[in-house]
Amino acid sequence: MGKMVPMQKVEIVIEALELPKVLAAIERAGASGYTVIPHVMGRGERGVRSDGDLTDVFRNVLVIVVGSQAVIARIVETVAPLLATSAGILVVSDAQSLEGHS
Repeated sequence: MGKMVPMQKVEIVIEALELPKVLAAIERAGASGYTVIPHVMGRGERGVRSDGDLTDVFRNVLVIVVGSQAVIARIVETVAPLLATSAGILVVSDAQSLEGHS
């Protein structure tokens, strides 16, 4: 097995209409990449969000980024204000990545 490198992971659930702003923030923060999982559903403070809508108005997406603590901090700083005006959640956790694969 290869060497594991300590990293951080940020998971952002956001309304699909806000996705371009989130991706722009991630790129500006210097992240080397991201994963977007479309059509996520769940339940939270604002009730149940399902995937039955024909448009992106109430649809949520999940964005996952793994990076250094500095990169993740820049992403959080930029994305947090978006969450103040739209439904969503942001979670940061410690992670490990296979060296050369983050």
